[in-house]
Amino acid sequence: MPYAGPFYFLSGSEGNESLPSIRDKRANVAEYWSKRLGLELTMPVENSPSPEFIHQDSELNPEDVHERIVNSNLTPKHPVDVACPFCDEHLLLEPPFDEAYECPYCDSEFAYEADSSIADADHFDWYSADREQLLTALANNAGFDSYDVVDTHKGHRGETMVENVLGTFFGLWFALGFTFFSGLALLMLPLSLFAGSEVPLLLALIFSVIGMFTFIPSVKFVFELLWVFFSPETLENYTRKQYYDPVRKYIAWVELITSPGLGRKGSAFVLSEAILGAADTLCAYRVYYSEDSGHGGGGGG
Repeated sequence: MPYAGPFYFLSGSEGNESLPSIRDKRANVAEYWSKRLGLELTMPVENSPSPEFIHQDSELNPEDVHERIVNSNLTPKHPVDVACPFCDEHLLLEPPFDEAYECPYCDSEFAYEADSSIADADHFDWYSADREQLLTALANNAGFDSYDVVDTHKGHRGETMVENVLGTFFGLWFALGFTFFSGLALLMLPLSLFAGSEVPLLLALIFSVIGMFTFIPSVKFVFELLWVFFSPETLENYTRKQYYDPVRKYIAWVELITSPGLGRKGSAFVLSEAILGAADTLCAYRVYYSEDSGHGGGGGG
């Protein structure tokens, strides 16, 4: 089966981090990143599953990803012992947690907030100080002396005007043609009933049934294309950068919104982060695809 890759990422006890491609395809990837990041890495001997975050993924919502990172330490991942506020009996609640529960002892319903039952010592946010320092530097556009920019990747979500016009033009060209022939097929049976018609009745019936099932979806498709053309998805340009603090060995992918789009102009979202150390290992993965479906990108290699 064909594949793309290998793509590389760092995996460790303090998170994993997707790595960008290096230009020299003949270079030893482990040696390159060891020198660049101040680590001692060796080439992976086998493929690994892909990391949770791949920096070339353009479809994600940066705000949602940022919130998951910031609040990842605020939700317990194990069963929690909770006392019913009405009868004081203890219940064992298992994740994923609901907003409300019914006590099996007194049949009372009570609200539950997963965040409120967390022990600070067990859910310490290792990245908070480094994250805030980086976000503050981005907000003030100052204090970047301590960071290396490992990679810069630009992209956009939504459609440009050219993409919208061309997509609608070719879509309508196909949809209107299909609608026209569906309409002709639908009229085959009525036309065959006129005197002098040479169309066999059975053939006309078959075409009319086909037209009956294809004409309405075709018309619906035309209106959907027109709706998308006049109400296109909001265009949002972004710049995705990977910052690295060689002293703290803090590394993070951050997305900077550079257009108004959805009201995020000037916003910065942390998409992934890690504190690198001696326990980190270089991992590789490949993306397998079928020959008739094309293939997607990966995390860099």
